[in-house]
Amino acid sequence: MPKEMFGKIVEQLASINYDNAVCFHRYNEPLADKIVVERTREVREKLPNALIGAHSNGDFATKELLAELAEAGMSYMSITRYPPRDKDWECEKEQRRAITEFADKLGLKYEYLENSKLKITEFENFDIEVRASKLADIVSNRAASIKNEALPLRKIPCVKPHSSLHINYDGSINPCCNVRSDVEQHKFMDIGNIDNISIFDAFSSEKYCLLRYMLKDYGDKKIFPCNVCSEPRIYS
Repeated sequence: MPKEMFGKIVEQLASINYDNAVCFHRYNEPLADKIVVERTREVREKLPNALIGAHSNGDFATKELLAELAEAGMSYMSITRYPPRDKDWECEKEQRRAITEFADKLGLKYEYLENSKLKITEFENFDIEVRASKLADIVSNRAASIKNEALPLRKIPCVKPHSSLHINYDGSINPCCNVRSDVEQHKFMDIGNIDNISIFDAFSSEKYCLLRYMLKDYGDKKIFPCNVCSEPRIYS
């Protein structure tokens, strides 16, 4: 994302003293570019009370980089360790070994939360969790981006458009993390672009409000791709 565009987003949030979450993940690997440190510092300076976080696979993580992020003001990070290609973790013992090896390789202090999750205790005011989940438990057909005629219709409400706004690297705005601007059948879900619409106007736009209205109740009369999305959470 261009520096000017990122700065525009932060300034808009600063205008209301925003103190909720700012997350550096959108179908990307936030630790692949050290610009994440600079961006974290910018958000912390302009939004001192915000919760700044990221989701990572840990491949580019180093103790030094995590220390820089802690110093810059990042609040939390969730790191998921995945099994080798074409495999899955067969048992919790394998999951625990994967997260332990990761922390030991980076020379990080940690404590176990449960068999497949640990907490890094190396940094003050920077919560880092490392987990290893079975792919079968976490993989889903997000907003029907994979063609599947047998997808069941969604009958439960969805809180996503009520609680979040997702901005891609090119400034395009989506209503939830399951929708992608690069998937052809999702393009009509774009709310606008940060170049020509503010965060606040996008969130309160007629299109976004209508989507929230359609997803607030139980029943199967929901618009595609929400009608076949397997997002499990109803409220948060």
